[in-house]
Amino acid sequence: MNEGGAYMLKATLIGTAPMSYVWKKDGVAVAGGGVKDLTVSPVLRTSGGDYTLEATNMYGTVVSAAARVVVKEMVRIVKQPEALVVREGEDAVMSVECTGEGPLSYVWMKNGVAIANTNSAVLTLEKVVPGSAGTYSVKVSNVVGDVYRDWE
Repeated sequence: MNEGGAYMLKATLIGTAPMSYVWKKDGVAVAGGGVKDLTVSPVLRTSGGDYTLEATNMYGTVVSAAARVVVKEMVRIVKQPEALVVREGEDAVMSVECTGEGPLSYVWMKNGVAIANTNSAVLTLEKVVPGSAGTYSVKVSNVVGDVYRDWE
């Protein structure tokens, strides 16, 4: 499951009605889990785990096998790139630190235009010239989505 999405756990039961239901995640009752089919929306990083259903009727209680839910985490920038002031002829080094479901991909841009061959968390501009000045941004992506950061 992708973080931010939704999922439903469905149960097929045979037995005498009426029945009551308790969904549990990792052995703990889920809020709103007194339903036959459990919908989780939005999916959070903490939504992953082993889910079981306890179904009860007048003859007793049965517990389902566990359904394992794995959440793919959105990419998040944990250390933002910083604005730079660099003298002409020096190298400019920009970087970003991210978390999230790997692999992560990076596209660095200058004034909104992608810079070729920049699929790294670090961008190095060698021996800058006045034309190197501009607004730089980075787009970081994974299987769940994208995040952007702009600065000058």
